[in-house]
Amino acid sequence: MTTVVATLNLDTLGLTVEQFAEFAKDNFWYVKEPEKEWSAHVRDLTTPWEPWGPAQVWKEATGPFKPGVYALVYDPKDEIRNPILSNQTIVFGESTRPAYHRLYAHVGALRGKSTNMSDKYRKHLPMINEHFKIVNLRNELKNVRILFRPHETTDPDWAENQDHSGFMETQAHAMYYARWGYFAPGNTRDLPSVYEVDRCREFLKEKGFDVYKSARFDLNLTV
Repeated sequence: MTTVVATLNLDTLGLTVEQFAEFAKDNFWYVKEPEKEWSAHVRDLTTPWEPWGPAQVWKEATGPFKPGVYALVYDPKDEIRNPILSNQTIVFGESTRPAYHRLYAHVGALRGKSTNMSDKYRKHLPMINEHFKIVNLRNELKNVRILFRPHETTDPDWAENQDHSGFMETQAHAMYYARWGYFAPGNTRDLPSVYEVDRCREFLKEKGFDVYKSARFDLNLTV
């Protein structure tokens, strides 16, 4: 018996699904719908993000249990509800899994545990401490707060798509730079292009926010 495994474009063949079903009869087959393409338009990241409490007491068992973009912010007064509109953001990140997995790596590293973020913070803590004019962020975990924006807020169909998730983090970086003129001190990778920052500058201006005068930053920062 000869077996053929093939992908057929029924539109090209001029067949309906029903006509193909009659032709295929009892053979195994299924319909594969074409994948939808996600859009690279600028999302509104200026609305409030979900607060998930201070890093000092946060536990992975509490969540978030959704994919999304997260941020750690330095917030002694517990008043920041958006990491873009405040210049106190420490780091941005993204996850296509429940975000508590990634947050555990960040918080665990800051608590002195060995995680895949431990080396990152060994390298970045001096810059972070200098940026916020503090002695050591590890001693300030009660002032390090977690904010989270689920991907489903604007893109429920793409919440688990890795390309889309990475794009959303990059857009958060771009919008932050467009607002303040520098990146969060805990991030030196996965940063945006000048073009993306320019797009976010225009978006923020249309929303009535003050923006940094230029998007011409040192591209070496993205290395």
